[in-house]
Amino acid sequence: GIKWISINGIRKNNISLEPSAKKLTPITPKSIIAHTNAKGSKGLKILSSFEDHDALGLVFNALGDYYRELKEYQKASSNYNKALVYYEASGNKERIATVYLNVGIVFEKQKKYSNALNYLNRSVEIFSEFGFKNAVANAYHTISEIYQKKQDYNLEKSNLIKELLIKNIEIAEKVLVAIDKIMTKL
Repeated sequence: GIKWISINGIRKNNISLEPSAKKLTPITPKSIIAHTNAKGSKGLKILSSFEDHDALGLVFNALGDYYRELKEYQKASSNYNKALVYYEASGNKERIATVYLNVGIVFEKQKKYSNALNYLNRSVEIFSEFGFKNAVANAYHTISEIYQKKQDYNLEKSNLIKELLIKNIEIAEKVLVAIDKIMTKL
């Protein structure tokens, strides 16, 4: 028989969940919750039997984002940890770093600052390794917010400067590309 849910692959981080092979439904945290609630806890157990670790990581990361927005931090952490297991199994370091960033944000919201800093710094290391400057800048921004809350203004300033340097370098690179295009026309 047809399982109530199937995964048809990733298209620009868009996974399709479908009750039958004939109808595609874009995945959103709400659609995951709806499918799961409609079938009870059996839903995610069926989903967990698939072998596409990146797709499963995306599902659990999306659920973590959903619960984080609802301020249900325990559920968010649980889903991020499940995503992390799947991303580690697939070896997808970029997505591992994204989960570290998300977990760091959850810990920051819970005022567990040392845990948050641990995860955020791990995300910075991996994002830096792959050259994801915007993600590194975002992590530095969150780190600076933590130091502000801890009233460690020197470290807050240091991380804000790191964020600013990254963002200014990106702007400078774009300006240089534009100038180069102009110069080729002269």
